[in-house]
Amino acid sequence: RRDLAARHMRSCAWYSAMLGLLGTGCSVAQSELIILGNEPSYWAIDALKAGNSLLSLACFAWVLRGMSWSFVFRRIQDHLSKEDSDEGDRVRFKDVARSWPFWGEGLVCLFHLPPFCTFTIGTQQLDNWVLYQGESLCALINTLRVYLLCRVFLHASMRGFYKGGSAEAFTYRFAIKLAFRGRNALYSCSALWGFMLLFLANWYRIAEYSACSFPSTVHSGCQ
Repeated sequence: RRDLAARHMRSCAWYSAMLGLLGTGCSVAQSELIILGNEPSYWAIDALKAGNSLLSLACFAWVLRGMSWSFVFRRIQDHLSKEDSDEGDRVRFKDVARSWPFWGEGLVCLFHLPPFCTFTIGTQQLDNWVLYQGESLCALINTLRVYLLCRVFLHASMRGFYKGGSAEAFTYRFAIKLAFRGRNALYSCSALWGFMLLFLANWYRIAEYSACSFPSTVHSGCQ
């Protein structure tokens, strides 16, 4: 039963990450189309927004399923190690909803710009007027879904350790020790460096790129 729960947790981690990052890709594509000069009402942009809506809902559904199986896994571990768990393996929605990750992950996974919606936000920075397009800001926030890869990393690192009796070993701290031990450290550092470079470069680009420079932008503050 514990191995079954672990397999389901691993599958949920992979599916939620795949769907969440595909949604992020749709959001980034919207931003890039506007930068290229397309109007926010362009049909392809609305199609990408609709795709992101569906992918966001599917992503959180898999996240929720993974949370339910993680509850089952912990209860089984508690029963095997302490023999004091009498809660069974049935998980109710209120059990999951009482945990803060439910609300935090729900916000990150479900946040997106729906179809036929757009907005701009302007700020005055010294003598410069900076305008941000809603699609660009939402693309920036949607990149936070990369946290879903952390769960994939955990399950990939801990594969083969599920049969151990200790629940304490199933942690990010132990997985990181495995990833940065021996020859794996070179690959892990290279992958982490490349990822952070691309991630922070994208944030810097959007933060410094005013929507006033977009060909389709018409705003009084940009005159």
